[in-house]
Amino acid sequence: MTAEKPDVFLCHNAADKDWVRELGTRLEAESIDGTPDGRRIRVFFDEWDIERGENIVARLGQELASGAFVAVVMSPEFFASDWTRFEWTDVVARDPANKGGRLLPLRRRDLSRDGARRLALPAPFNALRHFDFRSPARFEAEFQDLLRRIRNQPLPRGRALPPRYSSGAPQQPSQAHSIEAAETVSEILISNLAPFTTTPPALYMATAMIGSLSELPVDTGLETIVLKLWDGKLLTFADLEDPECPLNSFIDPYVIERHEFHKCALNRDLKNSWLALANKCLARALHKKHVSEDEKGRFYFLPGPDGNDRKITIGAAKPREVAAKKRHNVTGEEFWVHYSASIRFRLIGSTPFLRILPSYGFTRDGIVALDHKQAARFRVKWGGKQDSATVLRQVLFWLRFMSDGHEEWTIETGGTPIRVAVMPATAETQVGIALDHIQIKALVEDSTGDELTAVADSAQIIDATEDAGNEEQEAEDASGDEDGGEAE
Repeated sequence: MTAEKPDVFLCHNAADKDWVRELGTRLEAESIDGTPDGRRIRVFFDEWDIERGENIVARLGQELASGAFVAVVMSPEFFASDWTRFEWTDVVARDPANKGGRLLPLRRRDLSRDGARRLALPAPFNALRHFDFRSPARFEAEFQDLLRRIRNQPLPRGRALPPRYSSGAPQQPSQAHSIEAAETVSEILISNLAPFTTTPPALYMATAMIGSLSELPVDTGLETIVLKLWDGKLLTFADLEDPECPLNSFIDPYVIERHEFHKCALNRDLKNSWLALANKCLARALHKKHVSEDEKGRFYFLPGPDGNDRKITIGAAKPREVAAKKRHNVTGEEFWVHYSASIRFRLIGSTPFLRILPSYGFTRDGIVALDHKQAARFRVKWGGKQDSATVLRQVLFWLRFMSDGHEEWTIETGGTPIRVAVMPATAETQVGIALDHIQIKALVEDSTGDELTAVADSAQIIDATEDAGNEEQEAEDASGDEDGGEAE
């Protein structure tokens, strides 16, 4: 047992354990005074600080009495737990009004993992200003504010600007003033990258005792596990070290490798293996949602179950047409227009994201995407342009569709699931244009009308030879996409 006093006590429920572990890791990487050489922040996290055989109640009581900040990770499960109630009520009993400011409320989730309960805040949490960690897109901003509070630094005030109207002389508007105002406007930029909400799963590798995945039986529970076979090794997110793992009969149990994600992110071969397996999990999850994939890895919506046009409604948003049969306004030829997107896991540095590049796809029958031979007889190229709002609207739609309207999308892997946020990652810039903004809610709920008809009307039916240059360029782009390349 260490004699060091913690700076922060992480009070949480097991339902948020992975998220809290990552939060604790991030906090302990920072210094208490904000300088590179300062003492590192110390958190109390039960997994790291309570030894086997140690008296849990006594240790918790000792740490709660240490005077450290108590960061309460609030969720429906948190307030339903007797253990967490023991912890936070001890702090409240010592300081009911939180005058000392020890209690730091971190709002994590409003809905329980099983979707059965909503967050109900007891006293005194209704009266406290929260750190809002519900949206992964807000994590960095809230994390920085949490650091500021732990360091006992004051709240920041508005940016110091030189006076413009305090000299006594009236100011006349000018072009120079307009440019200056535009350059000092803070803006939030929304990306097409969805961040992970939990630590990505570890990659397991073992020498395979089979030469092909087709040799695996279909009635042993293996259908839930995503696998790749590469260079004589079996790759999976399933725990090969688990004696009950159904893959044990098909691997050499003495040659098992476990690679945590942070290690995979730093090694090119491991990174590409991890991404290839994750993208296979992604494809399987989308296929289950009646979404197909063309030869270049782009996903597109299939027609409805009855073979007719398909519309999708998510939450309170209006129905959106995602696959429809159309007739060309010039040639009279019939073809199908589909919502389409290139959806893949990518790494930026060592941070994983789900990248979505929305577009439109075309088929002759609504089912089979055009291959190169079919393109020689019938090639459809959309000549329209998409503005930023349209692209963002489609990114948000794909994320909400994949998550069934929930706060995150859970992708089953056969082992630890991959969890992706519905809200894309954001970045803040100090250069922008005043009043140039759009409400995210409007993008989510706005009806785009008969969008696929507009796309069909803008399409050009051309001969494949006219588009040979574009085909070659697309092939180059596909071959250059090394991250997530196939490992099988």
